[in-house]
Amino acid sequence: MNFSNYQIVNPLEKKPVLGNAIYLGDIELHAPEWIIDKKIPCGVGVIAGSPGVGKTTAIIPLALNVCGFSSHLDYHIQSSVLRKLVVFTEDSAQITRILYGVKKHMVRKDSAPVTAESINEWVKIYPSKRLASEDLSERITEAVNEHSYEHEKWGLITPLVILDTSSANMDMKEENNNSQVSDHMSKFKEIYERIDVSIWVSAHLAKTGKGLSIDELANFSARGGGAWEGDANFTIIVGRDPAEQKTIMRIDKERVGHLSGSELHFKLVFHAEKIANRIGFDEDVWYPVIGITSGSKAERFKASEDAKREANIEAIKEGMKDSLENPAEGFDGYFTMNDLLGMFPGNKESKRGFIKSLIADGILIRFDNPSKTKNRRDVLMFSDDSGAPYCGKENSLDIQNF
Repeated sequence: MNFSNYQIVNPLEKKPVLGNAIYLGDIELHAPEWIIDKKIPCGVGVIAGSPGVGKTTAIIPLALNVCGFSSHLDYHIQSSVLRKLVVFTEDSAQITRILYGVKKHMVRKDSAPVTAESINEWVKIYPSKRLASEDLSERITEAVNEHSYEHEKWGLITPLVILDTSSANMDMKEENNNSQVSDHMSKFKEIYERIDVSIWVSAHLAKTGKGLSIDELANFSARGGGAWEGDANFTIIVGRDPAEQKTIMRIDKERVGHLSGSELHFKLVFHAEKIANRIGFDEDVWYPVIGITSGSKAERFKASEDAKREANIEAIKEGMKDSLENPAEGFDGYFTMNDLLGMFPGNKESKRGFIKSLIADGILIRFDNPSKTKNRRDVLMFSDDSGAPYCGKENSLDIQNF
């Protein structure tokens, strides 16, 4: 190779464009830092969902665990490091309703009473302002300086900051503009790396995601696309599970390495209080109490299949019971496969497979029809715990045993 055309550079000279290589130290692993233990890592996170899907109603109760508040409905959701919560919101009334549920129904993990004073000590709500990236970064930094505290063991503990929503806090001419989104996100990343403050940004999904279930949102991202993900430590998609009627957060992308696809499930219970309006009439004012559990798509699928199985079994029992109480002309008191196929929903082949699975599991018993009716020789009965057939003419048990 001819090196005559290459210029030799003094290695001691400055490299203004290249910069200095990062010293890698002893090449050691570092444990991840958590905002929500084993569920949500520290850093900049984007939580995206369609308008009205319940983003704020899920995000705020989850974040309150960071402050040490938890619902009796929560399960295995906790934060070892307690932080104050700072929320820049476009809807303080909605958050007030959530915090009212905290005061009435939540507990503190340090066993201290939950009062308006304790909530105000740990939760700081500010009205949102649409600001340019530099101004918004300055506002976040001021909030961190104001609401950090010194821990005797772990040093300075910065708050968790939530921007609810991105469009109400980030001044962008176009929400779908990648370069504008990227400008804000790079500033958030710089703040996190400089002063160790975690920031959650609540954003809207692409409009085509409206009305889709959580499992139909697999390839969706916040409006602005990849610009959100480039500087985020994690992204979360929020959607609904129509079968279970609950809101679900699914970890979509993250840098810890084992969280992708894991889920948090939010179940709402609404309570009402009688509140007098301005002219003295009592009105029902509703507020939510939210329970949080961890889960996965596989667990949801199994629960759904188990529920369908039980519903089909009950439908078959009800069909048998109705046939015995109101027998059709020519009915001999026994049930064939074809009789059972008409008692519960689904296509014919899947229903045949379901009945065969009940036979394999010993729930249904197949035997010869004692009446020897033509084309009805092979009949099916439910078994009781002893394995004896019932629900037929020679039934030893009453049909009320269903």
